[in-house]
Amino acid sequence: MVQFYLLIQKSIQMKKVALSLLLVGSLMLTMSSCQNETTSQELNKNSALTALLMRVTHGGTTSTGKSGQSGSTCFTVNLPVTLVDNAGQNVVVSDMADYALVIDALRHRGNDDGDDDNGDDNDDDHNHYSFVFPISLTMADGTTVDVATQEELHTAIHSCHDDSDDIECLQLHFPITINYTDTSNTATTVTFTDDSELYTFLITLLGSETMTINYPITITDSNGASVTIENNEQLQAAIETADDHCGYHDGDDDHGGDGDNDGNDDDGTNG
Repeated sequence: MVQFYLLIQKSIQMKKVALSLLLVGSLMLTMSSCQNETTSQELNKNSALTALLMRVTHGGTTSTGKSGQSGSTCFTVNLPVTLVDNAGQNVVVSDMADYALVIDALRHRGNDDGDDDNGDDNDDDHNHYSFVFPISLTMADGTTVDVATQEELHTAIHSCHDDSDDIECLQLHFPITINYTDTSNTATTVTFTDDSELYTFLITLLGSETMTINYPITITDSNGASVTIENNEQLQAAIETADDHCGYHDGDDDHGGDGDNDGNDDDGTNG
């Protein structure tokens, strides 16, 4: 009788152990599922959504450095590089965190002397930067080009600068926060307040670096509606829809139209 009782008790204990193992296994599967879901929201420089975001944010900035329908980087300026501000003071940029100053110098060196990006005189109230030459560029194909003069830089910028692929009928609402992991696997949270900041970040993203957008975010879609976006898939779908409405494609006219010859202007009047 005692042996029977001990057998029953041992059986109950084994069932408890089995149940505990089952619960632990279920918990591990759940954690793994959550991790996979998080990983699926990671983006890098080659992600389709990254390229689309570049096309959206480039429309709100005068930065240069990208070309083609893919929104890929046309070139980056190799660091360290020395800049000169309006007051004639040298500024050495040796860290990608200050690359916005390089973008400013690219923007203003890409235009005619004394003009801003719209052909107007520069506003002396704003501090702008210029390069101390020579500088070195890394092109999209990985080759390195040495630039010795402003004229050579002007040629490099205008040979690749192309804003015809901008998607301008969708707007991101800022601020937008991104979790960013650099080449040393260091995680940082970065907050962007406008298109120019986000575009600068995207074009300087390196191949081994990753980012995750903190959702929800809000956009104004191509129909003018304010929409809350919860994940990458929703954002990519919204941008692709906007691309169909106002993006440039082969065969389109200069305004993103279909290039038909119906004789009508974009405002519906006859040309």
